[in-house]
Amino acid sequence: MRPTNRENGAEITDQRTTVEQVLYGETDTRLRAIWRVLFALAVFVGVVVLGETILSATEVPPVITELKLPYLAAVAGAVVVAVRLGNRSASGVGFGINVVWLRDLAVGVGMGLVFQLAVTAI
Repeated sequence: MRPTNRENGAEITDQRTTVEQVLYGETDTRLRAIWRVLFALAVFVGVVVLGETILSATEVPPVITELKLPYLAAVAGAVVVAVRLGNRSASGVGFGINVVWLRDLAVGVGMGLVFQLAVTAI
């Protein structure tokens, strides 16, 4: 028996292959969320490993290695993959700058300063 979809009360036979059924949703043409997350995670891990390997193989000053550039590049790479695979904008995957984001940033920085001052005072 073939899988079927119901659209507007009419029964339509699903002509997709098994691979397409595993990779894509029934009504959405994007990759399923699990695949988008796994691809972004693979890019993140790959960029971190590659970046750390390059930094450890070269003679760079400790000031540069303390910046954790591979991690920043990995986050950027994972966001690009999430945006491209999801057919969404960066703000559509949670990386938009708006009033709420700026307020959250200010509160987070303020809390960080308060805690650092408390630790220093103690």
